[in-house]
Amino acid sequence: MMKKLLITLLTVIISLSFASCGNTSKKAKSTPKLTKKDFVGIWDGSAVIDSNGSYPKDYEKGKKVYSDNIGLILNYLEFEDENRASFYIMDKQYHGTWELKGNSIALTIEEAKQISEDESDLLQPGSVLKFEFDSDNTRILRKLDSGAMFVYEKK
Repeated sequence: MMKKLLITLLTVIISLSFASCGNTSKKAKSTPKLTKKDFVGIWDGSAVIDSNGSYPKDYEKGKKVYSDNIGLILNYLEFEDENRASFYIMDKQYHGTWELKGNSIALTIEEAKQISEDESDLLQPGSVLKFEFDSDNTRILRKLDSGAMFVYEKK
């Protein structure tokens, strides 16, 4: 009886040992959790990737295109501690509030200004712009409806 109990107990222990074994060398890379200190500050436009490209594969090419063609155009984001945000692109200025949602930031526009006379393509108050962090939380991406995207790096 004792021998039978010992064999059963040993079988259970061995079964549990094998069940807990796994391939621990292939752990999935997890995205670091974002905190305010990770993104509060100024983010400059650094690359543009056309609709046929992809991030991060075409990032270096997009940096060159950006610096050669767009680099002198005003294009940056500013996130403040008090959930205030500003987005400047070309002759447009957007001011509002930001909200962190997972690895993306939604900027809700409260005020929109355009320096030039034509305000036909100016986003209206209440509009929401979405920005996403890359998988390392080191760059911010703004994907456009066309499939192209702007890439921003913290200053």
